[in-house]
Amino acid sequence: MNGATCKQINNTYGCTCKHGWTGKLCDVSMVSCNDAALQKGIPLGDLCKNGGKCENHGNSHRCICLPGYEGSYCQHEINECTSQPCQNGAACNDLVGHYSCSCLPGFQGVNCEHNIDDCNPNPCRNGGTCHDLVNSFVCSCPHGTQGILCEINLDECFEGACHHGGTCIDKVGNYECQCPPGFVGP
Repeated sequence: MNGATCKQINNTYGCTCKHGWTGKLCDVSMVSCNDAALQKGIPLGDLCKNGGKCENHGNSHRCICLPGYEGSYCQHEINECTSQPCQNGAACNDLVGHYSCSCLPGFQGVNCEHNIDDCNPNPCRNGGTCHDLVNSFVCSCPHGTQGILCEINLDECFEGACHHGGTCIDKVGNYECQCPPGFVGP
């Protein structure tokens, strides 16, 4: 731009500006803010874009950009999603000066970095052990129970479990005998 000589260096480039020009792209005339605005035929307040402020710098000028903008005249909006800050398959939404992540089900946090603990509080019943998964969980059921939440108590009573006419009382994982008068036992 403006007669500059630019060379590619690895993954970037550098420009040598002709006399009277400066900036990464040699697009900044080495004059004061007022003179630059006059040269462009625009009001001083419009020289720097997107709310940037012009300040005189030595024998030239420069724009001080608001967060989220870059370029010699603050003309480029920075894409904060370029660094891929969102984790666990989340979608990144580029905003001015920042970003937001849209988390997949089962994740939370600014960058969707936390797996939501689906076992808190423990949904498993009858002493079942909860194992957290992504947006789900699995219960390991203790002896005598079954079901997705260990909610089904299996009946351990069987014919003849209690002797001498005792009544079998089902418990979780075992049973108890209620003995008739005159009898005792487990």
